[in-house]
Order: sequence, then C-alpha cells, then structure tokens
Amino acid sequence: MKPLKILIVGVEHPNKDSCKKIEEVGDRERPDAIFIEANTKKLKDMRRKQKCYLVLRNPLFFFFYLLYQFPYQFKFLNREDLICAEKVATNLNIQIYRIDDELAKIFAYNYIVSAIISWVFIISSPLIIFFFLHIPWLTIIITIIFWVVSAVFYSGLYMCATIPKRNDYMKKKLEEIAKKHNYQNVMLITGKNHVEHFKKIFPSSEYNIETYLQDDACLKL
Repeated sequence: MKPLKILIVGVEHPNKDSCKKIEEVGDRERPDAIFIEANTKKLKDMRRKQKCYLVLRNPLFFFFYLLYQFPYQFKFLNREDLICAEKVATNLNIQIYRIDDELAKIFAYNYIVSAIISWVFIISSPLIIFFFLHIPWLTIIITIIFWVVSAVFYSGLYMCATIPKRNDYMKKKLEEIAKKHNYQNVMLITGKNHVEHFKKIFPSSEYNIETYLQDDACLKL
C-alpha cells in the first residue's frame, strides 16, 4: 500500500499571496481532500471571538499585537487562506476539513489561566512600581515599557507552548479522516510557523511529504 501523500502548504493566513499558492498546488496535484488549520465556526464568529480575545481576555497579547502584529491580526480576520481553500475544494469537487474544531475545548483551561495571569499582571505592575518610585509620570513610562517587553516575551512563550500540541491534534484528525475515506493524496493548509513541526511529526519513512511555502520552491522530503 502506498504511503499517504501530504501536500503541506505553509501560508500567512490573511495574505492574498497564500491564495495563489493554494490554487497552484490544488490545480497541479488535484488532492483527494483538503485539510486546513481552522475550526468549524463561521468566519463572522471567528472575527468576533478574535477581537474579544485580543482586547478582553488577554491584554498582554493586545499590547504585543498593537505594537508589532496588529496589522497582521486585523487582516487575519479575513482568512484569505480559508476562503481560497473552500473555492479550490468546490472547483475540484472534494471535501474540505477544518481540523482545529475542538481546540477551544482542549485549551480552554490554558486560556482561562493565561487571562487571569495577564489581568493580574496588568493591574498590579503599576501599583508595585509606584510603591518603589513614588513618581507618577516615571511610573507610567516604566509601566508601559514593562508591559511591552513582557507582552513580547509572553506571546513568544505562549506560541512555543501551544503550536506542538495543536499540530499533534491536527495530525491525529487528518490521519483518522484519511484512513476512514481511504484518501491517497491530501493537502494540508497551515500557518507557516507550523510547517517545521509538521515535517517532524509526519516522518518521511511513513508519509510521502511535499512542502510548499509562499513564494518558495517545493521542498520534497
């Protein structure tokens, strides 16, 4: 039996160039099914949840995105990759699977804990700094700097901690669905930050892996 062929397409979710790469790979390889890093909620629900999460549930993330990634996150609400993937699936008359479906449940505890820590940090840090300095204007400046530095560190740490767990979950879902429907050739569309870890957990000894990145050549393993 031939090993499952997986076409891993690494994209920037809101970038229109991702659409070109998805269409290019889809037209050339004509996969049996498409798997995408997205949940089953409708786009408008995803947008609402994303805004709520950034501003209310985790202010540390909000400070980080405001200064560094806010334009990216604003565009992310459009999910060009998801829109294009659905179009390609329709054109090829194949099924598309959103395999992030249960992630909200899996990480619910992490979200609650991180939100609590973040809000306690935001509220307590200026009080602690003022306690030592007793200078209001200097307290404000140092607090803002402290928030920004902490947000960058916190966001990086959070991403490093969650990406492997998410990828393991998506790998399991892909394998279950591919086995059930006897797929031989599938496309996996994911954020570019997930690609390297996917290449590790889908070993070339068991799978036929081809990796495509935006504006990059195909990497065969």
